[in-house]
Amino acid sequence: MRRLGLLLIAGAIVVTGCESDKVLAGRKVLEKDPAKAIALFTQASQEQSPCFECLAYLGYALEVTGDIDGAIEVYLQAADLPEVASRPEPVRQRLLAIYENQFNQATGDARMELATKAAALETTLKTSRPWANQALAETWLKQMKDAAGAGNESMTRSLAAKIQGLYLPAERKQQAARDATEALRTIFIGKVTKALEGELGETLAQMNRIDKDSKEIVLAHEFTIPKASVDPKYDPRSV
Repeated sequence: MRRLGLLLIAGAIVVTGCESDKVLAGRKVLEKDPAKAIALFTQASQEQSPCFECLAYLGYALEVTGDIDGAIEVYLQAADLPEVASRPEPVRQRLLAIYENQFNQATGDARMELATKAAALETTLKTSRPWANQALAETWLKQMKDAAGAGNESMTRSLAAKIQGLYLPAERKQQAARDATEALRTIFIGKVTKALEGELGETLAQMNRIDKDSKEIVLAHEFTIPKASVDPKYDPRSV
C-alpha cells in the first residue's frame, strides 16, 4: 500500500489535472500534515467539482489518517469519473487493496459483500491475482453442490452460470465446468432413483424390467414382425 501511495504522489507531478493551488499545496504537506492536506483537498473538490485529482488525493489523505470509510466513499466518486481511465493516480487499485484488507478481517455475509465489490474491480483492472473472484467461486461452488444434493436443478444451473461469468483463470473455469457436470449428474441420478422407488418402479418390477431387491434395471427389447397386410415393407417374405 505504501508503494501505491508513492505512485499516487509521483504520478501527479508528471500529469496535473485541476491545476488548483489548493491541490498543489495539499500535495506538498500530504506526508507531513495529512489533516491539513484533507482540508485543502476538500476545499478544492468543492470549488472545482467534479475534480478527479482533488478526489484522488482526498481519498488517499483520508486513508492514511485511518478514515477508511471516508476514503472508500471518495475513491468511489473518483472511480466514477471518466478521467479514471487516463489519469496516473491508482484510485481503483487503492480501493481494491482496502477491500482485500477488510475482507481478510470480515466474517459471514460481510465477506461476500466485499468480495462482490472487489470482483468487479478485478475484472476491470484485469488483475493477475483475482482473490475476490476466487472467493466468490468457492462460495458458489459449495452452494451449487448443496443445491445438487437437494435436487434443485434450476439453482444448480444458475450458480454454475454465475461461476462461469467470473474473472478466473481458464483452468479454474474448466474445473468449474466439470464440477457443474458432476452436480447435474447427481441430480439426474437422484431423480431416477426416486422414480424407481415409486409407482414406476412397481410397474417395471411387474414387467420384470427391474429387480426390486438389487434395484438393477433389466434391458430388453420385444420385436413383432408385421404381416404383409400391415406393412409390406417389413414382410420377411418380400426380402
